[in-house]
Amino acid sequence: MKNCPHCAKQLSFWDVLRAVNPASIPCGGCHKNITVNKKSAFTIAGVAVLVSIAICLAVQSAGLGMPILVASVVLLGLLLEIGYYLCLTKGVIKSDLQ
Repeated sequence: MKNCPHCAKQLSFWDVLRAVNPASIPCGGCHKNITVNKKSAFTIAGVAVLVSIAICLAVQSAGLGMPILVASVVLLGLLLEIGYYLCLTKGVIKSDLQ
């Protein structure tokens, strides 16, 4: 597990989930920003947007309706957030976590 460089609190999934900027995650303990490699963070965010658009187009072309579309995008977003959190805590995505 990786810890905040300022207060040594472990990064939580909630910290990542509530972050507005994927390259700057506020610590749940001291509220200082944990810096993430900008190139990695925005590349992953870009891929997430492209995959979301692809899912929207696929659901729309299949004629599944708005409830399925919303559920698909929400589920995708949650899965991507979990993946991002795991990559941060394992050190796959570079950050100033210790």
